[in-house]
Amino acid sequence: MSQLKLEQNLRFLALSTVKGLGPVRLQQLLGYCEQHRCMPDQEAFWQHILQALSGQSWLSAQGLTVLEQRIVDPVDSSLPWSERDNVMHWLQQSDQRQLLALGQADYPYLLRQISDPPLLLYLQGDSQLLHKPQLAIVGARRPTAMGAS
Repeated sequence: MSQLKLEQNLRFLALSTVKGLGPVRLQQLLGYCEQHRCMPDQEAFWQHILQALSGQSWLSAQGLTVLEQRIVDPVDSSLPWSERDNVMHWLQQSDQRQLLALGQADYPYLLRQISDPPLLLYLQGDSQLLHKPQLAIVGARRPTAMGAS
């Protein structure tokens, strides 16, 4: 994984850890950036993210400061950030592991179409398989009586 792609993925990781930023607010935030024709691989995208979040009453000043530090230099090991450290450790355990962020070329098209696609995908194995025909089986191992009927 290139350094630039790693930094972009870590920025999305930082965004995913913001308390109070759920699927609805996240979609609004991404829509705001889209209106300004900013893509995640552009620095302007992250500046628009920070600008949009700076006026939000649900985000504390400290939370915004931490997010800004993580976005400005996501690989700065002097910043305490356990989620980043855990992800970096996970990635280093195998060459088959990678992160895939929303907006990247390899992100699955169909997954991008759902109402709240995940910001990050944690992959192990061949990412090209995400673009092949797929089958999903959804259910419970022990359904309730209502679910079984």
